[in-house]
Amino acid sequence: MSWVRWLWFFAAVAVFLGAVAVFLGAVAVFLGAVYGGAGLNVDSVTVDGETPTNTTANCDGSVVRMVDVTVVVSRNGVRPRNPQWWAVGIRVRATVFEGAKQRTVSVAPGGAKTVTMPFSQVQDRDWAPREETEAVVQITNGQREIAKRTATATFSPVKAGEDC
Repeated sequence: MSWVRWLWFFAAVAVFLGAVAVFLGAVAVFLGAVYGGAGLNVDSVTVDGETPTNTTANCDGSVVRMVDVTVVVSRNGVRPRNPQWWAVGIRVRATVFEGAKQRTVSVAPGGAKTVTMPFSQVQDRDWAPREETEAVVQITNGQREIAKRTATATFSPVKAGEDC
């Protein structure tokens, strides 16, 4: 064979190998998107209850209760079990005081995100007992639920003022 034929032969082999590499890459992306778990972890869910109202002599005629729900979500680095090298969207939904809020964030491989959602409730009375409330937190990636946690916030009692 002449050198021109060898050149065409090697060019054809290179094009074929390139096409195979592109095909395998597309298959890996598809499998990672469909079957990859994205390596998501819920590191912590904390609920902090606070009563900013004067708890010893309340003369306001109302009691304010506040809750901060904080969720930390992390993601493993790129691995064979986690072939997704792009950021994935996480939806965090929290329900407290019969109200719900949700936030959506993106988490890159090897990264972590902290999501904080404040809730408040005003009660029309000048006193309140020591109370607890539950926060239900659901973390999802697309249609897949990653975690569902329940945490409790505790509030201080509030005494009504006497000489208002």
